[in-house]
Amino acid sequence: MIDIGCVYKGYGSDLTRTWVVGRPTEGQKKMAHHLLEVHEKILAVLKPGVMLGEVFDLRRMEMKNLGYVTESGYADPWERLRRRDDSRNWIRSDA
Repeated sequence: MIDIGCVYKGYGSDLTRTWVVGRPTEGQKKMAHHLLEVHEKILAVLKPGVMLGEVFDLRRMEMKNLGYVTESGYADPWERLRRRDDSRNWIRSDA
């Protein structure tokens, strides 16, 4: 996984890319499918006037419905150690 980002003159960016080495497991395929579903739902609501908090809440609700997020945070305790505070990067590498 590569995760890079920067801030320049008030503009922030973040880019994450993940690759599978070898053949993907069924768990990895399932996660990729879930990610695509959530991504498409987010794209459907993005438009002028939508607050970032609404998008974040939608993402969190969708991930919770899929079992990746609990009331107290991410379902996997290992993930809490790995993820940054911004909660954008949630895929486990050991699935």
